[in-house]
Amino acid sequence: MLGAPGRPRADLERLSIARALLLEARGDVRGALSVLDGAWDRNAAVGALGEYREVGPELVRLALAEGERERARLVSKAVETAATSAELLSSRRSALRCRGLLTND
Repeated sequence: MLGAPGRPRADLERLSIARALLLEARGDVRGALSVLDGAWDRNAAVGALGEYREVGPELVRLALAEGERERARLVSKAVETAATSAELLSSRRSALRCRGLLTND
């Protein structure tokens, strides 16, 4: 449920990802990137590093699609740093996905 105790940020980020994917499917990759940039910035502003694993891989993918390689590199590095401190398999998976996208591997 949206806004369930302990989950409102994750719910908001999942909605942001869904909106971005819908915009991308409609051909608005720039708009999709903007939505995820906003989600990333919200999390960074409050230090919600745990949500980087949700937003990071899609943000890296869209940034690369729009030719924003430096943005993709910075996000990938931040996801990797967060994964190291979180020690969660899902965080590590996201970091590896970001790196794979960035290196085309």
